Amino acid sequence: MIKKCTLALFVIFLVSCSNKKTVKIIDHPSGKGIVSIDKMIVEMKKEYLLQCYQIVLEHNAPENRCGNNLMEVVLRRFGTSYTEKNLAFVADDIFFANYISKRLDSLIKANKYIRKKVRQNFSSRKDLVQFYSKAYSFKIF
Repeated sequence: MIKKCTLALFVIFLVSCSNKKTVKIIDHPSGKGIVSIDKMIVEMKKEYLLQCYQIVLEHNAPENRCGNNLMEVVLRRFGTSYTEKNLAFVADDIFFANYISKRLDSLIKANKYIRKKVRQNFSSRKDLVQFYSKAYSFKIF
């Protein structure tokens, strides 16, 4: 009996740990990545996953603005029977357009080193946002 309970708890623990989405800094093979931007995106994405994405994924009513924005767009585009794939598609659009691009603008203005690296590696801000949206897409999970 004790072995069965222990085994059941272990299986529950394993399943609960495997459902957590983790975000890690990516090593960009092209050499275009900027470490401080990667760190910023990873931190923001972790926060977004916890506060917005996971709530909407579970089809729960969001209690904050970012969750409400995400839920509203997903429901408008795909209806109430949206899938994780649909949510990832919408989350990419909203997260990178509304959150990352604004933070990148302020980071680039404030930091000369980052501004220089962005000029060297990217032809435009749109190119920069597209590069990072592909690297840190919600579709990767």
